[in-house]
Amino acid sequence: MAQSLPELPPDILSEIFSRLPIKTLFACRSVCKAFLNLTFSNPPLNFLRSSDTAQSLIIQFGEMNKPTTLIHLVDSELDTSFESGEIVLLKPMFQIPKYPVKYFKKCRLYAGDENKFVLVNSCNGLLYFAERGVCERSFVCNPITDEYVTLVEFNEQNNQRQLTMGSWFGFSPAENQYKVLRLFSTLTGKPWQIGFRQEFWAQVHVVGSDSWRYLEDKPLSEYLSWDTCSVFLNGTVNWLCKYPELSKFIIFFDFQKEKFGEILPPPSFGIDQRLSEPLRGPLRPLQMLRDGKILLIWLERVLVCYDPKNKKFRFFEFLGVESLAKAVPYTPTFLRLKDALMVDNVTVQNITSSASGSD
Repeated sequence: MAQSLPELPPDILSEIFSRLPIKTLFACRSVCKAFLNLTFSNPPLNFLRSSDTAQSLIIQFGEMNKPTTLIHLVDSELDTSFESGEIVLLKPMFQIPKYPVKYFKKCRLYAGDENKFVLVNSCNGLLYFAERGVCERSFVCNPITDEYVTLVEFNEQNNQRQLTMGSWFGFSPAENQYKVLRLFSTLTGKPWQIGFRQEFWAQVHVVGSDSWRYLEDKPLSEYLSWDTCSVFLNGTVNWLCKYPELSKFIIFFDFQKEKFGEILPPPSFGIDQRLSEPLRGPLRPLQMLRDGKILLIWLERVLVCYDPKNKKFRFFEFLGVESLAKAVPYTPTFLRLKDALMVDNVTVQNITSSASGSD
């Protein structure tokens, strides 16, 4: 009989670890070398979690044009945390790494050395950050293994100006490839000149390659942007458009087929099934908890828990926070970044040392 926890068989430890909250599991890695090795080498822990465990939230505060560099974790899987009070206490998870100097030289219009990376989305335990602005650089990281890789920057045509509308990170299961989709418009000439033309395009970058590819399939809406509500599901990214055009309501992109498509809007709920307490202002869904409650972000700074059974809202504010840049559902992975991305020709860097400027 095992006398202590580290002496338990690996399969039993793996089962125990898989049921722990992320923060607790993260702390267990520091207990002993055996626990640390188990989290990296045991397949059941590589892609958490089991079907009966909910996701957590990764949160970045600040404005979209001036986000904070500290990234926070909220264990939304602990459903009781949304029953005990109206204030959400936060602890930093990691700090966004400083971009290597060599990348600054690639952006002609960039002024200053301030990082303005915004959290875009998560996919299979990996986080995608992009810079909204004249540089539009990006990177993918695994905060659990403290690793990140910078992605290839796009190349502009000499005779065209480009304006990035948004970019998203996804996975093609059939190809076992991670890809980044970029939507942008090209401007030829000036708006007041004869011959001015604006066109909308899409590009794809396969992580591990050294270039971007133009897609023959063009975006189905010119309104898709960084700010469009998006959801990732089964190898697709889905957008809820603010300005429906004809039958277009939910637009999706398939990362395997590299094609856009559309889904017809769902039927109306009807007047008698509307929310009993309608909210005014921007309301963005985040995820569903194990008990059926739904987490949303209201006014870009208030976390809302909605119970569809009694049609009631509960509001949770972040102490000392005025604005929220982004919040995304998150399920961690303990795979090393190269193993997770399934590529060898990328340079993996350490998040902590890069953030402290020691690289």
